[in-house]
Amino acid sequence: GKSTLIKIIGGVLRPDEGKILINGKAVVFKEPRDAERQGIVVLHQDPRLCPDLSVVENVLLGHLPTHLGWVDWKAAEEKTRDLLRRLAVTLPLDLPVSHLTAAQRQLVVLARALSIKAQWLILDEPTAPLSASETETLFTILRQLKSQGVGILIVSHRVEEILSLCDTVTVLRDGTKVTTVSAKEVTRDDLIRLMSPRTTGAGGTIQRTPPAFGGPLLKLENFQAVGMKEPVHLTVHRGEIVGFFGLVGSGRSEFAQAIVGLACALDGELYWKDKKGAFGNLRQALKAGIAYLPEDRLTEGIHPIRSVRENIGLSNLPKLSRWSVVNSEREKLLAKQMVESLRIRTHSLEEPVAHLSGGNQQKVSLAKWLAAQPDLLILDEPTHGVDVATKAEIHRLIRQMRDNGKGIILISSELPELMELADRILVFRDGRIVGEFRPQEGAQRIFQRALGNGDSKVETRRPIPGQRLSAFRFGREAILALFLVILVLVVGAFNRDFLLPSYWLQLLKETVPTFIVTAAIAGLIISGNLDLSVGSLLGASAMTAGLLAKAGFHPLWSVATSVVLGAAVGTINGLLTTTLQVSSVVVTLGMMGIIRGLMLFFTKGNWVTDLPDSFRWLAHGAPLGLPNNLLLAGLIAVLLIVVLKQTHWGRQIYGIGSNPEASRLAGIPVKKRVVQAFALCGALTGLAGVLSAAQFAVVQSETGKGFELAVITAAVLGGVRIFGGAGSVLGALIGALTVSVITSALTFLHLPGEWGQFFLGFLILVSLLADIISRRGIPAPRGW
Repeated sequence: GKSTLIKIIGGVLRPDEGKILINGKAVVFKEPRDAERQGIVVLHQDPRLCPDLSVVENVLLGHLPTHLGWVDWKAAEEKTRDLLRRLAVTLPLDLPVSHLTAAQRQLVVLARALSIKAQWLILDEPTAPLSASETETLFTILRQLKSQGVGILIVSHRVEEILSLCDTVTVLRDGTKVTTVSAKEVTRDDLIRLMSPRTTGAGGTIQRTPPAFGGPLLKLENFQAVGMKEPVHLTVHRGEIVGFFGLVGSGRSEFAQAIVGLACALDGELYWKDKKGAFGNLRQALKAGIAYLPEDRLTEGIHPIRSVRENIGLSNLPKLSRWSVVNSEREKLLAKQMVESLRIRTHSLEEPVAHLSGGNQQKVSLAKWLAAQPDLLILDEPTHGVDVATKAEIHRLIRQMRDNGKGIILISSELPELMELADRILVFRDGRIVGEFRPQEGAQRIFQRALGNGDSKVETRRPIPGQRLSAFRFGREAILALFLVILVLVVGAFNRDFLLPSYWLQLLKETVPTFIVTAAIAGLIISGNLDLSVGSLLGASAMTAGLLAKAGFHPLWSVATSVVLGAAVGTINGLLTTTLQVSSVVVTLGMMGIIRGLMLFFTKGNWVTDLPDSFRWLAHGAPLGLPNNLLLAGLIAVLLIVVLKQTHWGRQIYGIGSNPEASRLAGIPVKKRVVQAFALCGALTGLAGVLSAAQFAVVQSETGKGFELAVITAAVLGGVRIFGGAGSVLGALIGALTVSVITSALTFLHLPGEWGQFFLGFLILVSLLADIISRRGIPAPRGW
């Protein structure tokens, strides 16, 4: 319950009852910003950072210094450098934190806490990724903060660190406070005894009859999984329960996953029923007779919207089918047998699993593997989150499987459960098996071995020079621009007219609506969202502007009305996305249909033609020597580039797209910013609709159809990451120009339009591949 408690203190969770008092005054935290305003800063167990943002932006997330409204990058870098200097560490300030080691990311989080000047600092397992020297540096900083009057709460399993750093120690176990003692009046053994779970039997040990095993089922020799520091020798027999115990992150689950092919095995031999081999995936393991029950049943163990019958039958379809056609009666009979055997409480076999209680969901997850009748069953936290009665029922089933000659690997964080069920217990720590015990040897020895002596170290790596994502993005933009120049020269060599200035002026004028909406949707995609309704909205705005112009209204009324219409639609999209917590793709897909339907209903399929010259002046007038629409598009592009790069609002949009939860915990109003991004995209789309109508002097009833795909293609082609958090408006504009040039070049080369689709599709796939490589942390080429 330690992590849960500090999430309540930090405003992440709301307490069910009780009060939080600060200086004797009760406070209520609705969100992390409320706690931060009271001077409480929490460093969570998993660092909440925005991986695509730089070290500077993560350290000062939500608190970047500004000058006259613009981000003062020089002051930000100097402040970050000073904070890191206090931590005795040097990091490349413009490097995205995704390229840092776990230890370096932890130091970035601590530097952020120092930047806020916390009155109370709460740290959840802060030394887990740190080496001994880094841990000592951290403790030196914490002692300095303590001397300055900062109150510090540290959560840790490392007893030696607690005793060396803290004044008082509170022990929590099973969601309950055990005791609070002075660190000076307690020993390491005393704390371990307080932390250890209660056991049964004389002398605190389990008394049981020695088991009688069958032959070996699984045998591992020098077997090493990814994340394990040392190779492992292990044999599991028929009728044997082997327990895996260790703290979270000790490597126990990763090791089990490597056995069934869910994780990579680096080395060693695997023998199954005395035959040498290996499993490339879970399907192969299941076919051989090994089943794996994952720890996270909600995302990996069940299909919540499908029925109990379907969930149980899913892993057993081959034996329920003939000629690949499922026999429904056999599937129902199997499901009925498993429901009765496991005593699953359900109204019917067709009830969705999501409607069952947590314990019954766990039973369904277990049932589908038991129905497969495996010889070896690997159970990862099978009783996690279930009530006492369900836990007893699962324990009965595990014993029954063992008595039937099945081999079982039981992974559990609850030592009493392992001591009650397992025949022997392997203890994992820091990617190693550090001991093997019989339950009779007592819980204290097992727990002490799992905790270790506090001497484990984690090797850290320095970032690779040249591994700079910002440079990589610039490289993509430069490469796309180079491709565009080469394309123009090649087409111009075949047809000189393609190089005429008059042709290019006309091409740019016709591309203005695409430029504006591409720039707008680039900002929205960077925030981690998408708007599929921009095409329909462009058409509706163009039609509205055209009808107002035909009715004799001043052109500025057409502009204002279309911009307001676009902003309103964008705001609705943003509110629905954030309030209902539904994918923006789903929301805007529905909005696209609504707008298109209303447009056709009111226009009856008729076009608006013969727009007045006063309205067309919006696009064709050139009082400054260049067409109005080109000047306006250039102004909008420059403003968006500057706003996204140089203002708090823009940097917050990048942070939200990179990691919305980290942004929320940093005090950024995520929902508000997302709604604003949608509204801005809608307003600019409305403006683009007006310019489109003014440019072509006619508005068709299907104007804008397919336009959303064109602008999204242009943005992605220009380097805007479809996942959010990365990209630039400049790159998106180059992408938009590339799309227009490719389409035009095909006409000059007398090639069919299908070739344009081919080239665009190819370039998009290359862009997506670059995004995936970047997101997975594969370094960019040196010098880019």
